[in-house]
Amino acid sequence: MRYHRHGAGWDDSIAAPGLPQLDPSDSVEGYEELTFESTVVPPPDSIQILGPLRQADCWRHSTNIPGTENLAEKQARTHLKSYVSKHSCYGKAPVKTMIITDMQSFSTFHYQLDSFVEMREVAWVFEAWNSGLPVEERGEGQAPLPWEIEVEPERLFQDEVRVIHVPHTSVLKSCHRCFGVGTNFCNECKGKGWIRCLHCHGDGFTADSEYRERCFYCRASNHGYGRMDCNKCRATGKMGCPQCENSGLIICYIQLTVTWKVNSSEFILERTGLPRKLISEVSGEIVFNEQNSIVGPISDFPEEAMVNASNRLIKKHHRLYADQYIICQRQRIRVVPVALIKYTWKGHDGEFFVYGIEKKVHAPDYPQTCCWGCIII
Repeated sequence: MRYHRHGAGWDDSIAAPGLPQLDPSDSVEGYEELTFESTVVPPPDSIQILGPLRQADCWRHSTNIPGTENLAEKQARTHLKSYVSKHSCYGKAPVKTMIITDMQSFSTFHYQLDSFVEMREVAWVFEAWNSGLPVEERGEGQAPLPWEIEVEPERLFQDEVRVIHVPHTSVLKSCHRCFGVGTNFCNECKGKGWIRCLHCHGDGFTADSEYRERCFYCRASNHGYGRMDCNKCRATGKMGCPQCENSGLIICYIQLTVTWKVNSSEFILERTGLPRKLISEVSGEIVFNEQNSIVGPISDFPEEAMVNASNRLIKKHHRLYADQYIICQRQRIRVVPVALIKYTWKGHDGEFFVYGIEKKVHAPDYPQTCCWGCIII
């Protein structure tokens, strides 16, 4: 590719390169194949970024599964009445006059696995060089490899991103956009400093006058009649280079991006028809809770579906995050109470749910959802 320089005139067909050119002498040991595209670096086989987790960070608790809570009919009506009152268009008559035909209580199990992982990415980056900033000498030391740089998260199980300048990788180069000049040709006037006068069409005289009078708009131009000074570059034909901030120099270095993220997977054992997403939104009683650097599958839980879910999801996380470092994992099982209430009202058979410690209500087929005063447009 040919690169245009300022003394050769303007050529729209020649575009300045978007990225600096890395020379063989810029290569850094351990980063020889690195480019300006971000590359994920898998952790070494034997690695301990944080060292052994503190004893306080590792625990395992389990309790007996609570019995199902039987909801009284009066309580069910009270919760439904509270739910209806929050919907201005719902009629209140069914709450008072419905006939409850059946009430059943269930325990819904919610298993959740959280993996707190660390990912490290490296890439060459560049920025304008400030003449007041020193440039480290390459010979002062060897650049550390991505996983040799010590950096820890603020706390466990909190998303965080940190960007680090890898030491001993900086190199000062001429700006690839302006070729070290600090300015670029103005794209409005193509570096000429003037544009053709739009009022006289470059003639220099007023076209609609009986006498040939000089054009009012371009007669004071520094570039002659028929030409207007370019306002964008103030008639200089040049604009400051945004890439190097007019300095003509950029500094290239390797940047390490460390990302800590909580990745969660869940399994819900629900037997009543209540949408599973609603279970995730309410509280329940925690009957199993474990946190460790790596957790193993649950083996001693009475519900086999929970044992299978634990085994399956733990394997899934190790497969999905093989190129990342799992710092810590936690798993828990919650028991969420769910009551299924069936009723009949004016020939309409329906059902609603009361679920969670908060006693929320889900009534998808409530018979009176639009009161007489509503007008549907």
